[in-house]
Amino acid sequence: IREKVLGPEDLDFAESLNGLAGVYKKLGQDEKAAPLNERVTAIRERKNREKVIELRNAGFDLLERGDYDKAMSAALSADKAAKDALGEDDPVTASTHVLIATIAGRQSDWALAEEFSGAALSIMEKAVGPEDPDLSAYLNNLGNIYKRTGNYERAEELYRRAVAIDEKLDDTAVVMSLRNLAGLYKTMAGPENLQKASDLLVRAWRIAEKKLGPDDLLVAETLADIGEFTRFVAAYLNESERTAALKQKIGPFLIRALQIKEKALGLEHPGLLGILAGLGAVYRDIGEADAAAILFQRTLAIE
Repeated sequence: IREKVLGPEDLDFAESLNGLAGVYKKLGQDEKAAPLNERVTAIRERKNREKVIELRNAGFDLLERGDYDKAMSAALSADKAAKDALGEDDPVTASTHVLIATIAGRQSDWALAEEFSGAALSIMEKAVGPEDPDLSAYLNNLGNIYKRTGNYERAEELYRRAVAIDEKLDDTAVVMSLRNLAGLYKTMAGPENLQKASDLLVRAWRIAEKKLGPDDLLVAETLADIGEFTRFVAAYLNESERTAALKQKIGPFLIRALQIKEKALGLEHPGLLGILAGLGAVYRDIGEADAAAILFQRTLAIE
């Protein structure tokens, strides 16, 4: 009756099962008690998992609202609940570690971010293996932290692992990993690294366009990456070479990226701000002040 009234996943029903299992145990009927105990354990674990995920999601909501102190409090509560209820090596515990690392990164506490991001990666490596597709996000997260703290060698190792994993999938997962690795090489600078960055960005763009079509937002993001990267490199050229690069390479990439985003998002979406500002700077630098002013005015209107 209690199963029908409460449902087969209810914790109160689980307690009734547990009581019945105890009766069978006292009667020496272990063969009847064992399956009931297994059902009780499964119900409790599922409920505990749901509770932890609810706490974790509340932390993410607070993070997105910018309330970092409350977000960290929720994250630490979720992390403790995960370890107590599910264990140190459960993937849900890894996800609460990621939340703590993300909040710590927003607060520039890079030591804490590295500690928890690294712990999350270790959990997932044990849970799914070193080459599972789910591992890519964890590798990129920790790589981003190492890049931010100047540990470029370790960041490169992790980004390369993520690229190798993503390349085995027939989708666009590899695009983000390629962009991250390119961003690292851009930060490291030097002719060889800048060439690597350029090659990776072009590769990411071609993959995105092939898989998603020419008007997808991810294509726009990769085009914007190429435009901004080329603008970065152009700063090292002499004036005539730089002007030529701005007109012939950077401008067209950013214009196309802007067209895609305008079509997908509308003319006044905040997602246009970065490209409008970048393209406005290009026009300013090549002496087209009127065109630059129009774009900068658009950014002010959107903000």
